[in-house]
Amino acid sequence: FIENGMGHVDMPFEIENGSFQLHVVDPASGHRSTYQVTVDPQNDSLDDIIDRINTLSFNSSLMREMRIIDFVTSLIDDGHLDQEHYKRLLVHVVEAETEMRELSVSSKLNASWDFLMYLFELGVQKADDWIDAHYDKLGKKCSVDIKAKYL
Repeated sequence: FIENGMGHVDMPFEIENGSFQLHVVDPASGHRSTYQVTVDPQNDSLDDIIDRINTLSFNSSLMREMRIIDFVTSLIDDGHLDQEHYKRLLVHVVEAETEMRELSVSSKLNASWDFLMYLFELGVQKADDWIDAHYDKLGKKCSVDIKAKYL
């Protein structure tokens, strides 16, 4: 299996007809999730496939956390949890999805100063854009629709 700190993926797997099944085990709950991953073996290298597995593993943990946040928020909103003891968690996301998708798998190992400065400057730009768009929501409401983005 592949372990990434957020769960593990049972290995080995075999690609059949351009797809394979991925079984992810959540270490906290022991729950298993199964993903059908479609790949084109002629165009995807093993590195590309393993990168996709890591992405799915991370995303499964993120989705689980977002489901929990959404569930507890709905319990608070519906009056099932005492607002004196339970508080809404306001979720905000600053992201650079378009730019990150353009990077190759090898960029995860790139520690060059120029690349790190590119990421830093991109982060500053995205944070500035986010503040311009969402400053008024800080401390008041989520700036991301959890259901639309994660569920």
